[in-house]
Amino acid sequence: MTLPLDPTLRTAWLELIAIAVLVAPVGVWALHRRALFAAEVLPHAMLPAAGAAALLGLGITFGGLVGALVGAAAIALLGRAGSADDRDLDSAATTVLGAATGLGAILTIQASGTRGLERLLFGDPLAATTGSLLWTLAGAAAIGVLAIVGHRALLASTLGADAARAAGVSTARVELLATIGLAVAVALAAGSVGAVLTFALVVGPAAAATRGGHRVGTQILATAAIGLIVVTVGLTVSANVDVPAGAAVALAAGLPGLAALAIRH
Repeated sequence: MTLPLDPTLRTAWLELIAIAVLVAPVGVWALHRRALFAAEVLPHAMLPAAGAAALLGLGITFGGLVGALVGAAAIALLGRAGSADDRDLDSAATTVLGAATGLGAILTIQASGTRGLERLLFGDPLAATTGSLLWTLAGAAAIGVLAIVGHRALLASTLGADAARAAGVSTARVELLATIGLAVAVALAAGSVGAVLTFALVVGPAAAATRGGHRVGTQILATAAIGLIVVTVGLTVSANVDVPAGAAVALAAGLPGLAALAIRH
């Protein structure tokens, strides 16, 4: 049996572990803030910039990060069209989805053909390099700092606009920072598991970890632990059954949430 510690898989495994840590806080925040559609749309929002970067030879990961950040800003700004109490990230995200997906597909196919589009949409953990691992570790560190520094504000914002104002928290600023954090996590994770499958890795472990009544900090740690398990299982299955690694990881990521939902009901 081939395990992730096999030399040919070690870098991919380490990067997937870093991604599991990276997406843990933003997955929990997205669930508590009910911003799941934004989490699903951001991978599509990154496609045009990723395709343009590929055309210019700048690298899909760099372009994806720029695109995700632009998409996050657009979603946050569009969500502020009404009053603070009327903000709706899900409705705002809808305006980004269709055009971004189509334009991204066109640009990526022009840059690297259908093979490049397939990799962008569905990922390739086995293409991980030391450079991509360092980028992911840097992103995980940044999200970790944001989680620690902004914990009080993020927690207050999940209780509603009135509770946030009572605590002296600017919901607009928290909303923007949380969405940007989500964008960074999505862009870095998409390189390994793909834009289409990133949503499963962001939400799946968090859905299982947040089923209990634990504190948010504990939920984030539990999400990271579950993520570590699912990426290891997914990569191991891929190596031994000869199935695409990104799809195997995404499938493994979705199972804990489904199991928690089934047990609860």
